[in-house]
Amino acid sequence: MAIKYFLQYNDVENIVHRLEIEDSTYTGDEIEVFGTITLDYAETDKTLEAIRGNGLKVDLEASEDRKFTELFTSAEMTYQVNYQRNSEVLFRGWINPEGYYESFVADKWYVSIDCVDGLGFLKDLSYVNNSTGVSFSGKQSQLEVIVNCLKRTGLTQNIYTNIDIYYTGLSTSLDVLDNVYVNTERFIKDDDETIMSCDEVLRDTLESYAACITMHLGNWYIYKPNQLYLDQSPTFFGYDSDGVALSPTTYIIDLLKSLGSQINNFYPHHANKNQSLSLDRPIGAYRINYKYGFATSLISNIYLFNSNTLPSITISGWTINSTTNLTGSPDYYGVYLESIISGSDVKNMTSAGTTVSSGDLLSYRLKYELISFVRGGGLLDPGFFQYKIILSGASTYYWDGSDWTLTNTTLEEYNKTVIVEVYLLAADFTAAPIAGDIIFEIYTPVEDPTSSVTTFHLQEVSLNTQQTGNAANIKGEFHTVEREDSPSTKVEDNKKVYTGDNPSEVYVGALYKTDESTTTETWSRKGFTEDIPICQLMGEETLRANSENSTLFSGDIYGYLPYLSVVTIDNVDGLFMLVNYSYNTKSNIINCKFKRIFGDELTDILYTLTFDYGNTTKPTIKG
Repeated sequence: MAIKYFLQYNDVENIVHRLEIEDSTYTGDEIEVFGTITLDYAETDKTLEAIRGNGLKVDLEASEDRKFTELFTSAEMTYQVNYQRNSEVLFRGWINPEGYYESFVADKWYVSIDCVDGLGFLKDLSYVNNSTGVSFSGKQSQLEVIVNCLKRTGLTQNIYTNIDIYYTGLSTSLDVLDNVYVNTERFIKDDDETIMSCDEVLRDTLESYAACITMHLGNWYIYKPNQLYLDQSPTFFGYDSDGVALSPTTYIIDLLKSLGSQINNFYPHHANKNQSLSLDRPIGAYRINYKYGFATSLISNIYLFNSNTLPSITISGWTINSTTNLTGSPDYYGVYLESIISGSDVKNMTSAGTTVSSGDLLSYRLKYELISFVRGGGLLDPGFFQYKIILSGASTYYWDGSDWTLTNTTLEEYNKTVIVEVYLLAADFTAAPIAGDIIFEIYTPVEDPTSSVTTFHLQEVSLNTQQTGNAANIKGEFHTVEREDSPSTKVEDNKKVYTGDNPSEVYVGALYKTDESTTTETWSRKGFTEDIPICQLMGEETLRANSENSTLFSGDIYGYLPYLSVVTIDNVDGLFMLVNYSYNTKSNIINCKFKRIFGDELTDILYTLTFDYGNTTKPTIKG
C-alpha cells in the first residue's frame, strides 16, 4: 500500500494526530489534505457484547479541484486508513463507500467519510478460506477459527487473547483458544448448504467464554470483562495475524484508568457539565440453547483428499503407516492400493480415532473401485480388499461384519467380476458395547492365488450415527441458570450456540481437547474449583457480570482515554467499562457512557439441564 492522502494536525494540547489513506495502485507523491477526525466505537448496552467494532468519521475539506470522488466510487477494502495519535496507532481500517456524505456549509465544502475496522463486514462474509474462497473441512483450533474470521477483515495486525477458562485437565499456563478444537462442518447451516457468516462463527466462539473482541492500539484484543473486574493488569497471549505466537509469547497490559473532576486534579476529567447517572437492572435468569448438529460423518475428509506427493503422501485425518503398493490418485481424491501375495499383509492407513459412547448406534460405508486385474487359472477372482474396524476403550473390540468381538478380526471383501465396478460396502453396527474410540485400518489387498495383480481405488470411508426412539427427537440441550434470591425480574433473551460439550463425536458441534479426538465434558475458571459444562459456565458468567443494579455514567470527558480500559470514577462506587465512545480528536473531548462491571462469586445460582425437542421457550423466574 502507498500513501495517497495524509491529514495531520495538533489538538488543543499540541498532541499530533495523523491520518493516512493508502491506495495499492497509487504511485505519486503524498498529498496533504485538511479536515478533522473522530474515533467512534459501536454503542451497546451490554458489557458482554462479543464484537465491539470501531470506526472513524473523517471530515475533509473539498474543492472543485479535489472532490475525493474516487473514495466512494471504489469497491470495499480498496482504500486502507491508518490513524495515529502521538505516533501511537489507534485505528486501522477501510473507507466504507456507503459512508460517504457531501454537504455545502457556508463558504466551505466538506465531505464526510466513514472508515470501518472490517468487523462489520463479517456479517456478509461466509466462513471460507480468505485466499481461495473454498470451504474449510476437518478440525481447527478455536484460535485458527478466529484468525480465519479476522483475515476476512482484510487487515494484518496482531491478536492478543486473555481467557482464563480451561477444560478439565488443560494446564492453566496455556491459551485455551489454541488448545480447543471444533469441527468446521458445524459452521454449515441446517439446510446443509449455506455456510455461516464469519460474524456468526466468531460470536459462537467468543460467547461460550463470555469474551469480547475489539481493536485496541491498532491490534485485536480478546478479553473477558468478568476477569478484568478481578484483575486490571491481565496477561495476554500474543500472536501475529496468521496465529503464530509472538516472542515473547505473553504480555502484561495495564488497563486501569481513573476519571474525576478537574478541581481534584484528575486527567482525564469531566467536561461540559453534562454528566448524569442512571441504572440498568440486573439479570435474574438466562437460558443457553446448545444445538447439537448431527454429524454427517464422524470421520472427516471422507473422500480422502491427499497431497499425492509420494513418498511423503499426507491425508488429513489419517496416518500413513506404509506406502507399500499405495499411491495417491491423480485427482488427489482417494488412494490406489495394489494387491500383494497372501501372507504378506501390510497396514497402509489408520484413521484418527472417533469417540463414541456405549450404546451409540453406528453405520459405516466404504467405497472402492476395481481399476484393473488380470484373470489367472480360468477363475474370475480379483482378490481380497482388507480392512479392520477397532473399538478401543476399557477393552479392545473388533467388528466381524455382524457383531463386536474381542477376537482380532480382519474383514476381507472377496469380489468376483470380470468388469471394472464400484463397490459400496455399508453395514450397520449393533450398539457400541463400550465407550471408546473407533478407528479404521486399511491394509494392502491380497491376491487370489490364481490371479495376477489387482488395483483398487479406495474413494470413501465414512462413519455415521443413527438415532432411534426418544433420542432421535432430541435437537440439543437447554442450560438454564437463575438467581434463587432473584434481585430482578429481568430475563436475558435465550442464546443459541452451535458448539459445546459431548461425551461422544456423534454430534458435529462437539468440542475437542488438544489431541483433537477426545471431546470436552467439563470446565473451570482459573483459581476456582469447579467442573461444569461450558454452557453452564457461560450462563453463570453472564449472571455474575449482571449481578446488581449497574450504574451508567454518561457525559463528556476532557483528555484521551482508551476504549479498552477499566475505569474508576471519583465519588462513584465500582469499576466501569466503556459502552459508548466518540472521541473528537481536535477538541480532545470524548462523549461517552460507562457501565459498572461485576464479577464477584454468587452463591444462589440454580442450574438446570433439559433437552431440546424442537420447542424453545424463555425461562421464567422461580426465586
